[in-house]
Amino acid sequence: MKKLILLLCILTGLFSCKAQDIKTSVKKTKVFLLAGQSNMDGRAKASGLSEIDKQRLKKAQKNVTLFYNFDEGKPLDTTKVAKHTAKKFGADYLFGPELFFGIKMSEAYPDHQIILIKRSRGGMSLYGAWNPDWTLEKATLIKEEKQPKLYSEFVEYGQKVLSTLAKDSYELCGMLWVQGESDSGKKGGTKPREAYQDNLTTLISRVRTDFNQPKLPFLIFQVGHGKVVKAMQTVAKADNNVVLIPQEKNENSKFYFERNPPPIGHYVSSAMKKIGTYFFEYYQTEFASNSITIVNYPFSKDNLIPWSIVGFDVKERTPNERIEMLKRLGFNRYAYGNRPKHIPTMQQEWELAKEENIKIDAVWLYVNLKKDKLNALKPASEAVFENLEKTGLKTQIWVGFEPKYFDDLSDEESLKQVTEMIEYLSKRASNLGCKIALYNHGGWFGNPKNQLKIIKALPNNDLGVIFNFHHAHDNLDDYSENIKLLLPYLWCVNLNGMKAEGPKIITIGEGDIEKDMIQQLLDLDYKGPFGILGHVKGGDPELILEENYKGLQRLFSVK
Repeated sequence: MKKLILLLCILTGLFSCKAQDIKTSVKKTKVFLLAGQSNMDGRAKASGLSEIDKQRLKKAQKNVTLFYNFDEGKPLDTTKVAKHTAKKFGADYLFGPELFFGIKMSEAYPDHQIILIKRSRGGMSLYGAWNPDWTLEKATLIKEEKQPKLYSEFVEYGQKVLSTLAKDSYELCGMLWVQGESDSGKKGGTKPREAYQDNLTTLISRVRTDFNQPKLPFLIFQVGHGKVVKAMQTVAKADNNVVLIPQEKNENSKFYFERNPPPIGHYVSSAMKKIGTYFFEYYQTEFASNSITIVNYPFSKDNLIPWSIVGFDVKERTPNERIEMLKRLGFNRYAYGNRPKHIPTMQQEWELAKEENIKIDAVWLYVNLKKDKLNALKPASEAVFENLEKTGLKTQIWVGFEPKYFDDLSDEESLKQVTEMIEYLSKRASNLGCKIALYNHGGWFGNPKNQLKIIKALPNNDLGVIFNFHHAHDNLDDYSENIKLLLPYLWCVNLNGMKAEGPKIITIGEGDIEKDMIQQLLDLDYKGPFGILGHVKGGDPELILEENYKGLQRLFSVK
């Protein structure tokens, strides 16, 4: 207990600096809850860690603390297991998802302290031991009547650790859940798997209530089979703050996770490393603040948003084919830019993306003020809002304006009409949990200085800017000045190969000024996200994305 008190004093002591230093140095401790059965407990051999893995772990130990099964908090590490477990798995030290989740969190947030609180036990069901509404009858049915009441222990343990931290010194960021095998099996008959959806919904609700976090992100790794997996998918689809990391049997899939052969089972070290990494990636892309991005390398695929892959596809892919394309390329996010012909499949694609854990960072809205009026948008524009409401998708709306409309208007007339429309769109977006971003698509509206005028005219609308290299040729002389002015509002920068004289679309790396343009952004400490184009009229987005990605890697290789 003395060690626990000492460790927590060290953590909370980070927040006892002098008053004049607090504004610049205090960062809240990030806390995560972890729970489940044996694959959360961890059965991956520590001997499977490479030397590079060990070096990364050593760095992570400086700011990541693991509280595990009522032990005192210790720097993140592998776990020495009981003799019978060591004998079964042929190793004294094992690890679970927490190891690489913690490593990735440390690398992304090196200036934060991170606490992981884990309660896990092999072979335990949600129907019995993990049930927030535990009863002896349920526990007996699944032969867990002599096992601990895990949910109440988990809450007690978590609240005990949190109670030692100053109230305003930490933020509870999410919960990681790996459980489902016991409810999928024969033990207890059909009731455990039939009740899994209700029990999982109750678990999430009770965790949020017991930790006073009504919208706490809940991240699930898919284990088990049949009705249990279906229940996980249904719950994740119904709750915007729940995500499911899928699992597939195809060995070529990125969601294939290798297990030890029977009768040992459980995930091997490389698979457990992937599981922990996916937990981080899904947290980062789904729940992390827009202002926080991956800091070690700004051009990893996690930080790149494929764009212009719907409307400019010579293969006319279906929603399923497009999602499969993104998965093949290793992207877990994209921005949706449709044409009117895609409206019938818009809802289908957005729902499919959620099911496949592909984040939609933005949707496109192209405004023509001759056809789009306040309270009377054209049908194609109205369809965007209708489908946002139907699907519950909460995202950015990238708004561009038809450039020629402004040709005969004065600066004052243009500002007035655009400001009125943006304010109207912003209110509608806000009601759906979405935000409006101004997209430089040429003409008066595409001029960065005019976009700044719009933002200043609407200070209460939380507007952002999407800056596109391929629409910036008319303002290249002012590029350095413009990006400094736009920096506080930049939500994404869409990259492109650039030559001052054109053409408009060039593969990244084949221009002569895009590297300098990107470097200027990096020098201003802009870390992303960055958009990567799949846009060439009559081209295949899959090939174009690959070419642009490779070109970007050549310009900014990892050193």
